[in-house]
Amino acid sequence: MTAGERLSRLWWVPLLLAPALWLGDLVVQPAGFPFLPGAQYSDLLISHWPTAWLIRHSIMAWRQVPLWNPNILSGMPLAADPLSGMWYPPQWVTVLLPSAQGFNLFFFAHLVWAGLGMAGFMRQLGAGRWAMLFCGLAFGGLAKTVGHVGLGHVGMVAGLSWVPWFLWALDQAIHSTDALHARRWYALSAGAYALAFLADPRWALPVAALGLGWWTRRALPVRGETRLDLKVHVPSAALAGSLAVMLSAPLLLPLSELARLSTRNSLGVAEAAALSLPPVRLL
Repeated sequence: MTAGERLSRLWWVPLLLAPALWLGDLVVQPAGFPFLPGAQYSDLLISHWPTAWLIRHSIMAWRQVPLWNPNILSGMPLAADPLSGMWYPPQWVTVLLPSAQGFNLFFFAHLVWAGLGMAGFMRQLGAGRWAMLFCGLAFGGLAKTVGHVGLGHVGMVAGLSWVPWFLWALDQAIHSTDALHARRWYALSAGAYALAFLADPRWALPVAALGLGWWTRRALPVRGETRLDLKVHVPSAALAGSLAVMLSAPLLLPLSELARLSTRNSLGVAEAAALSLPPVRLL
């Protein structure tokens, strides 16, 4: 094997190292919390770090996971808080290490995961190795994603990292001709979707719309493309949707109850739209 061939086979290594470049000073000073230049605060220090410390303290002191957070205003249900990360398994690393190192490790791992997922998705679409590498580096180092790191948006970064894995599994399912094989990939796509939801429910609608659009594009082929066997794929996709809801239920159920009982539910249209982006600006 030539040196060039060995180098070509190691195309994925830069995806493991690139987040060190994106995170900059955090790699040199892992005990420091991420901040945007000139920022005075971040969501990580206001919400995520105190919550991780609360969960760890409760387990160490009382041998139980807390369901109530007394640190926000007059308190609120911790189990229903979409920012708690309680129901997102990888975020428990910040409970085991409720410090800057724990959160920086969390950010680093998810930027790697995002890049690897996008590279794998590009491979599924037929891209070459160097094109896969480029797409993985570009997605894993998106300025918007790194900006969310600086703002301390733990869930946003984690949820985004699962999007290419969801699309990868969904596309694998779409290309499956065997019913059992298709169901397995649909189940994996449901799992990836549920993890994105548990990391940050704000990703639920955009990712669902993206997945539905991708599936519809394949179900309605153009220019002589192979049409999906709807008798196989429609039931499998429906089961995958049900599975995604069930896997999301630990957060979905208490969050839906909180949304119904929250005082925010009584806001009028004008009040709810305060400080929001005017619709005309979307154009």
